[in-house]
Amino acid sequence: MKLISLLMFLTLLACECNAHRERPPPVTPSPPASGDGYAPQSRTIGINYGTLGDNLPTPSAAVAAIKSMKIGRVKIFNPNAGILAALANSGLEAVVAIPNDQIGGIGTNAAMAEAWIAQNVGAYYPATNIVTILVGNEVFSDGSLPWTQLVPAMQNLHNSLSARGWSDKIKVSTAVAADVLSSSYPPSTGSFRPDIAVPVILPLLKFLSTTRSYFFVNLYPFLSYASSGGLISLNYAQFGSNADTVMDGTFTYTNLLDAQLDAIIYATEKLGFGDVRVAVGETGWPTNADSTQAGASIQNAANYNRRLVRKILATSNFGTPKRPDVFIPTFIFALFNENQKPGPESERNWGLLYPSLRPVYDIDLTGQMVDSQYAPIAP
Repeated sequence: MKLISLLMFLTLLACECNAHRERPPPVTPSPPASGDGYAPQSRTIGINYGTLGDNLPTPSAAVAAIKSMKIGRVKIFNPNAGILAALANSGLEAVVAIPNDQIGGIGTNAAMAEAWIAQNVGAYYPATNIVTILVGNEVFSDGSLPWTQLVPAMQNLHNSLSARGWSDKIKVSTAVAADVLSSSYPPSTGSFRPDIAVPVILPLLKFLSTTRSYFFVNLYPFLSYASSGGLISLNYAQFGSNADTVMDGTFTYTNLLDAQLDAIIYATEKLGFGDVRVAVGETGWPTNADSTQAGASIQNAANYNRRLVRKILATSNFGTPKRPDVFIPTFIFALFNENQKPGPESERNWGLLYPSLRPVYDIDLTGQMVDSQYAPIAP
């Protein structure tokens, strides 16, 4: 890896990093940071359950598959009634997103927020264990959205939850892409874009800090690797054991995801809210892509996600260099290959499962298996 070139390249790369658009799981709470007010989290992996396909299985079949894979958390991109009903009494945590086009109305109208909670939470909770409502997805990647209504929408929803006595159990947040940063490398230079830092991100972080809600960030080392023209090594992007290392002050980075996470954490510190915890709302690796995106293959997807799970669910040496020993809730993108997703070929090939429910590749989502224990993937 050409480290000097990499430092210069990755500073500019942040704006390219948003592409997106039974046995119970083992429960081992991670120790919360001393006095930080966050509830302990069960050490299980999460999955993004998208529905942009015309050949997908029923929600009940999908939920059964999720449970059999020992996944503990499910994130859906809209309050799909069939999925919410199928998740009832499943033992799975549910994260439900509000589509971007509803942010403005909910932000300006508390009655609309109340109606949303009544229809999409009250009708299912607590049988469906909804733990987080995400207001929008990657809203700062679209300049046409009403950014200034994001935090008011979150506050209105929180108020409705509080009135029901649910705000301690159901948190409100949003999911952002890596393009919220104006600088991301080395991680210590991490800072938010000037157009959003003070007017939107600052009140957002204040809300998350006050309510002890996680800041969800969608991070894709694949996109950085594919766009780097060889400046980022595959091993560094995929948690390889012999990856090059990058030094940033006293911290050593052996993988790109840690560097991206710490850049976000540094940016929150610079706005005075370094106490806010982060969650990875989306991450993964595609099994197929156009020729313009290097590195997409079944083997590379398997390597990334297998190693990701082991890293996230480790019982020692977890967290990031800047925030060690703090569990980071993480959701793999995605459950299925979705044949109706628009965009480049990679968009339709992130799934762990084919729509038939057959695995695209073997993966142990408890994090117990090492690479050598898997059978080779046929070329």
